[in-house]
Amino acid sequence: MKRIVGLGIAAALALVASPAAGQGIMAGWVNAGAKITEDGRDIDTGRRDGFTAGVVFAHEAGFIGFRTEALYTQKGFTVGSGDTQLSLNSAYIDVPIMLKVDVQIVRAYAGPQLSFRVSCSLDGPTPANPINPGSNSESCSEDVEFFDFGIKAGVGAKIAIFTVDLVGSMGTKNFAKVNKDIINAKNETIALVLGLSMP
Repeated sequence: MKRIVGLGIAAALALVASPAAGQGIMAGWVNAGAKITEDGRDIDTGRRDGFTAGVVFAHEAGFIGFRTEALYTQKGFTVGSGDTQLSLNSAYIDVPIMLKVDVQIVRAYAGPQLSFRVSCSLDGPTPANPINPGSNSESCSEDVEFFDFGIKAGVGAKIAIFTVDLVGSMGTKNFAKVNKDIINAKNETIALVLGLSMP
């Protein structure tokens, strides 16, 4: 895994340092959740609304190219409802490195994503925490891994200097730090983002 992280960071730095055919900024709404199982049994979880924002770099060769981003993204999930609802609120710096295809104003892209957790907190009855049952801590830094790895894909359009994209990501790594022998938890997001392209 360390080798994958190192290669991903090197590729991102090389792309940013190369003559970019495009760069820009983007921001929008994100709906996050988590797929969690305990001993192979699905745990019922809800979604969390948040936001994502950051910068985009692209390098093109014809209609095929590469795209990388550095985004602050809110993630997390909810469990329960009403007075017994627990919200796990996390935030990551996401760095996807994707192959993209542009056909006139339409584009599509997909690739691996490196994510680095920058914050994590719990809101609600903490003993209900499904990834660390019985915990009484309001911080989930000891419950959630610092590094996450996943896949990101999106489709969108560019009109003049404006962009709109619908994107989704799926974690492939168990983000639970405790009870790993019985708990498997993976982040999921879907987002609608608007952007501004700059030369």
